[in-house]
Amino acid sequence: MGTLSEHCYAFPFLAGVLTLIALITPAAHYISDDTMYYGIYVWMWGLLIARNNGHSSMKIFNRETDEFVKYWGLELFGIVPSLICSGMILVGSLVFIWTAQKVKKGNMSDDKAAKIWAFFAILNIGLTIFWIVWIEYYYAGVYQIIAGEIRIVNPKEGHICFWAFYNLGFGVIGVFLGAAVALIGVYVK
Repeated sequence: MGTLSEHCYAFPFLAGVLTLIALITPAAHYISDDTMYYGIYVWMWGLLIARNNGHSSMKIFNRETDEFVKYWGLELFGIVPSLICSGMILVGSLVFIWTAQKVKKGNMSDDKAAKIWAFFAILNIGLTIFWIVWIEYYYAGVYQIIAGEIRIVNPKEGHICFWAFYNLGFGVIGVFLGAAVALIGVYVK
């Protein structure tokens, strides 16, 4: 059967699968307390689905999908950080899976793999924390685009905290869980 340290590759493999699943699930959601017919789901990579009385509308970075191409330049503040975070987390999850397979087959040493797992686990945690902070500024209205110019809004004047209304979804929790599982694999190694 072997010891747990002989099967340390299972931890980063599971971490990679968890983070892949996290990227395809909503990272934040809001469901109205008074009725279950209204809800908003936000993905880390920019998809937003709003449900209202049984009808759903899909948006990309607060723009309807048909308007997004026309106004994509105004949404660069939203596109670039979100896609960089999502892309790097995707790369990290694929590296977890790839290195776990290499360790299982004996093509990579445990020590080298452990360093890679620790690096990408910490990177995924940092990117997710950055996204959590950044989404506050993007969706909560700390900035406004007026006539193509980005203007900062005074937070004391009507600023509404994004995270006061939205709950964390598995899109964020899964990345943290995946990183924790990968770090357990580093420790077990």
